[in-house]
Amino acid sequence: NGVRQHAVRLDATPDAAWGERFSLRGRFVQPLLARPSDWRRWSGNMYAELPRANLRELRRHVNLPFDLREGDGALRAWVEIDDGELRSAAADVALRAVEMRLAPQVEPLVVEQVQGRVVLQRDARGGRVEVQRLGFVTGDGLRWPEGDLSLRWLQRDGQGLEGGEIVAQQLDLALIAQVASRVPLGEPLRKLLDELQPQGLVTGLHAQWEGALDAPRRYQARGLISGLTLAGKAAPEPGAPGRPGLRNATLKLTATENGGEAQLALDAGSIELPGVLEPAQVGFDRLDASLAWKIEPRPGAAPTVRLQVKEARFRNADAQGEVRATWSSGAGDGFARGGRYPGVLELNAKIGRAQADRVARYLPLGIPEATRSYVARAVQGGMLAGGTIRLRGNLWDFPFRQAPRAGEGEFRIEARVEDLVFGYVPSMPAHDGEAAWVSPWPAMTRLSGELVIDRGSLEIRQARAMLGGIQWEGLAGGIATLAVEPVLRLSGTGRGAVGDMLRFVDTTPVGRWTDHVLAAAVAEGQGEMQLALNLPLEDLDRSSVRGSLLLAGNDIRLTPAAPRLEAARGRLDFTEQGYTLVGASARVLGGDVAFEGGSRPDGSLRFSASG
Repeated sequence: NGVRQHAVRLDATPDAAWGERFSLRGRFVQPLLARPSDWRRWSGNMYAELPRANLRELRRHVNLPFDLREGDGALRAWVEIDDGELRSAAADVALRAVEMRLAPQVEPLVVEQVQGRVVLQRDARGGRVEVQRLGFVTGDGLRWPEGDLSLRWLQRDGQGLEGGEIVAQQLDLALIAQVASRVPLGEPLRKLLDELQPQGLVTGLHAQWEGALDAPRRYQARGLISGLTLAGKAAPEPGAPGRPGLRNATLKLTATENGGEAQLALDAGSIELPGVLEPAQVGFDRLDASLAWKIEPRPGAAPTVRLQVKEARFRNADAQGEVRATWSSGAGDGFARGGRYPGVLELNAKIGRAQADRVARYLPLGIPEATRSYVARAVQGGMLAGGTIRLRGNLWDFPFRQAPRAGEGEFRIEARVEDLVFGYVPSMPAHDGEAAWVSPWPAMTRLSGELVIDRGSLEIRQARAMLGGIQWEGLAGGIATLAVEPVLRLSGTGRGAVGDMLRFVDTTPVGRWTDHVLAAAVAEGQGEMQLALNLPLEDLDRSSVRGSLLLAGNDIRLTPAAPRLEAARGRLDFTEQGYTLVGASARVLGGDVAFEGGSRPDGSLRFSASG
């Protein structure tokens, strides 16, 4: 040793409770005017090698930035001292049964096994911790895979956290959430992790922040998350959209306090939309989306958030298509019209192919339940060959049936359907103690045409279908108001065998309304029928029907007792009250006869003839 330089070496065998023989070596310098014995003024480097040590005993002689209670294992350490203060340290550790409390307000962290290198640096502005190839197993069996991580924090003595930086090779989100109660993350962040129940592996993470970790003033972050799963959460307000969730997603993102961009991919994953769809979880064989968002501060109020789905393509068992959308928070506060939530949305989607009987499953909960129920029961099969979805407006007013001003909101679905099975008056299953009801109206089959849902209405355009064994064309109509006292209006032209047309009229409720006066009618040849239905779906007894069967040289017998009408021409008009022959002529018993007449209110038939 010299006047200012000191070399120290200690090799010792401690008590068995301490551990095995260890070695300490150091080289130090002291200030020129300091006493040689005043080691608290020394600066230099020290090396320690402990093949096995009891950390509980060691902590009595070493000041650590956390409460170390238990532990046992091997340690090699390189320490830098500056004027008696620890400035940096590097340690290779292989420890077991470690128990420590990282901060007074958190639960103890128990580690069954830990191995790797830990580097610690400290100065007046804060500190830095770096781990290399560090892996551990917690006392409850959670395994952290080996990896590298660097954490820098800004915190002056006696003051709160001012900022920091983290660089990580990989982070296991599920493990972080499970040990969150034992790590000083801040109560808001711990609560959020508990709600999200995150899973996934973060790689290439680089994040910087200013301010508290759970409420930073500024931040920058980038990274890749694989296998990302986040739990959704229902909104506290009834009927409000909740926080979305994800399952098995890959997310590559860059973010700051002003906004960010992300690439989202789901491969055999799902999105959860509580308060938007029921059931809330939607599975995807594949989904790819490009996202961007902006956060704009507002003095004295929560910031304005704008989220843009630049391009999203999806595919699952029900449909495939693409979506573009922009959502922004409202100008006010809270959940209300004009409030911050539910916000304003503009969405445009193109549907390539879809299962028609799954359309109702994707109708948002903002559409009245009666509408969603009708679509679910009425659309019973077939395909959507292509379609579009357009939504624009304040979501508080969705589906914009009564928008405050004309043109302020838009919700419209247009689809080309093929081979559709459409039960226009669908049966009703048993519910709420009421027995099931079976519809007396036959469903349309092989329906092709256009199906339009506009706000609260349903429309069928330029359609053709099979109904009652008859080919119908020019089908048009719909329901003007699905949510309140829905009335189905439907019209079209049918062509086919006249006998099939008579049976169709008799076997539908029209036959019951007209006392089945055509039940025994038989006819031969082809004909044409015009039909218009007006059916109040909640009170079918008030239904009305208007139809005309055109006879073009057909042979017909109206009742078994009536004479056979050969080569009959004319028009058979019918309503829910009866039927009438208009401008009819036929060959009867070898002679030509002109006649007209029909059913009477008492159920009898009356005709007048000449010829």
